[in-house]
Amino acid sequence: MTNLSLRQRLTGLAGLLSFSLLLLTWILLVGANRKFERQNKDAILTAVSRELMEEMEPWQTADGDFPEMLEEIEEAIDITAERLAVLRVRNGEVVARSHPRDPNWPADSEDWLTTTLPYHGEQLVVALYYAESRDMLKQQAVVLGMAALCCFLILTAATWLLVGRVLSPIGKLSRQAKAAESDLGTRLIPPSTDSELVELVSTFNQFLANLTRTSEMRSRFYSAASHELRTPLQALSGHLELALSKERSAEEYRRSLEEATEQTQRLIRLTQDLLLLNRLETSSQAKPQTLDLADYCENSWSLLAQQAEAKNLQVDMAWQQECEVQTSPSYLTSLCRNLLENAVKYATPGGRLEIRVRQGEFRVYNDCPPIEAEDFNRLTEPFFRPDLSRTGSTGGNGLGLSLVSAIAHHEGWQLQLHQTRDGFEAVLTVPDKP
Repeated sequence: MTNLSLRQRLTGLAGLLSFSLLLLTWILLVGANRKFERQNKDAILTAVSRELMEEMEPWQTADGDFPEMLEEIEEAIDITAERLAVLRVRNGEVVARSHPRDPNWPADSEDWLTTTLPYHGEQLVVALYYAESRDMLKQQAVVLGMAALCCFLILTAATWLLVGRVLSPIGKLSRQAKAAESDLGTRLIPPSTDSELVELVSTFNQFLANLTRTSEMRSRFYSAASHELRTPLQALSGHLELALSKERSAEEYRRSLEEATEQTQRLIRLTQDLLLLNRLETSSQAKPQTLDLADYCENSWSLLAQQAEAKNLQVDMAWQQECEVQTSPSYLTSLCRNLLENAVKYATPGGRLEIRVRQGEFRVYNDCPPIEAEDFNRLTEPFFRPDLSRTGSTGGNGLGLSLVSAIAHHEGWQLQLHQTRDGFEAVLTVPDKP
């Protein structure tokens, strides 16, 4: 079954509503006309009956006297346009009538409305001709029905045109969106000045912009990942080929194997970081535990102390014990290691390094050269380095702050990066668990 378009559904709904309202109006009007006409005829019968009883005494009741009597009554109550009849009934038989064509008694036709009056042991039957009124009501019902049908058709056609006009900007917008399938850089133009459509186009353009940025980031990610994987693989292959190119001493073989092991460890570290980043981005839930942030920071710093000493950094550390957080041990280990490692690697030699740990906050500051504003906004992008010239000296794979940001987002924590006049500061805020 083919799905109906929005235009068809709206037109059908409007048509159904208008048809229901017109049908209800037609029923009410026809019923009201019939009711009012019947009430009018009954009122005429009542008035004629009252006048007849008042005027009956001075008149004879022979057949020839009824027409003159009715004329007087019709003129008295101003109903000369109506067709009236009076029958005198004795013992169920008509003994006198106002006209030979008057109905029999009991009335054998629905064309007459009657009322019966007692008169000296007899009955006077007053009859009012109703067939013409009934035919007129039928004609009125037909006319009203035709008018309602015409109104229904006109309203349906008008609704179809109006809905089409209202929805036409959406069709234009749809065609623009289809054109944007092959070019994410395309931006939609509002097909009208309606605030709803302008807001929709703005939202869609924002979505396209985000999609473009995501696509560009993915492209850069693949390119950088390939580069990061290729570099240690080429180095590993080079060391092994060099070692096998000729006979060497045991010491030379040892150096080659140590260099190969170093590149292998670099590959393992990169692979582990990529797996962790993917697990975080796919919202894989790890079993949380109550951990001491200060202990994990202290353990991570113990592995970096020699590097800090080699760069002659002025380290100022202060951490409060028993700073409990709810998270996975692997997440907290990676976060502390990468945040501290990033500060040590990129700190200015001989510069200042501050580490502060207290309940609900982890702050790391290091002196470093200024970072361009455009580069600063991309610091948490995987494999991004603001200064490629220092890659060889600092090492790393460009995933440090990306992992820190991903872990913070995954755990509902807040990571803020600030650039000061002399350096760089990262502040991790851990809200209290309810």
